[in-house]
Amino acid sequence: MIRTAMKRTFPSSFSSFVAAASIPPITTASSSITTVAAAARPQKTIPPAGRRRSPTMTSPTAIQTRGIHDLYTWGTSKNGIIPVPPAYDNSAKTTLDFPRRVDVEDVFGFAEDGNLLKTPRLDKFICGPGASAAIFDDGRCYTWGANDYGQLGHDHKKPVLTPTPLPSSLAITSASLGLTSSAFVTTDKTLYTCGHNGSALQGGTGWLATGSNTPLATPTLVTSLVEDECLVAEAAMGECHLTVVTTEGEVLTAGAGSYGRLGNLESTDQLYLEPVEMLAGEVVVSVASGANFSLALTEEG
Repeated sequence: MIRTAMKRTFPSSFSSFVAAASIPPITTASSSITTVAAAARPQKTIPPAGRRRSPTMTSPTAIQTRGIHDLYTWGTSKNGIIPVPPAYDNSAKTTLDFPRRVDVEDVFGFAEDGNLLKTPRLDKFICGPGASAAIFDDGRCYTWGANDYGQLGHDHKKPVLTPTPLPSSLAITSASLGLTSSAFVTTDKTLYTCGHNGSALQGGTGWLATGSNTPLATPTLVTSLVEDECLVAEAAMGECHLTVVTTEGEVLTAGAGSYGRLGNLESTDQLYLEPVEMLAGEVVVSVASGANFSLALTEEG
């Protein structure tokens, strides 16, 4: 397998985002941002010490009465990344500044089945810089939000304003949303990536780990890991790099090499996932990536 290296400089980083709530909005002439009317906001109350957790939030009866999922969200939304009206199915920037419960059964279409007891349970909710993802315990994965580079995996580059499922052939256990690209780990421990793959002239290249700088608009299998019989436990997508930990605790990186992102004492780009050799001997159980850096947690904590 030929590994290709390129040099380049890295652009400025991007700020992260958010999540939301649902109350009738007002829009002022001086601002294009929709906000919740102050009079409509719930009164802020602080429960006595030792009573911060309401029994109605943890009681099995209460949860069953309200549905089988409890998901709350708040913040500033654009391109529908917060799945609560008025942000839901709305490309405009909308700010909602207190937690609001998401109607999971309705937002993801499960209410139409008529039997909520058979609804898959929401396992993970992922917030990216400009997009969101939800993973259910049966492997279904939904993505939505900004999609300028096809990073949401739906074979187009238009904004996705409502939760939309990935191909049913993929059973997803975890996902990582970068600024312009995404990574998905399946139940059989394989890795799929999609989105922008960089440029040698603009910030680096290769973080989809496919051996080229070709962008991808659908989740695509990283075949080199299959060929090397590497099973993936977790993946973390940065702005211009990808970090992976295998089921054996080995850490691999790919993408733009500047700013020390790849952890190998070099600034050249990597088009394939390569070991972080200075972590040899460590058993890593989890990884995370920021725009220009990564973290690795060992089994010893």
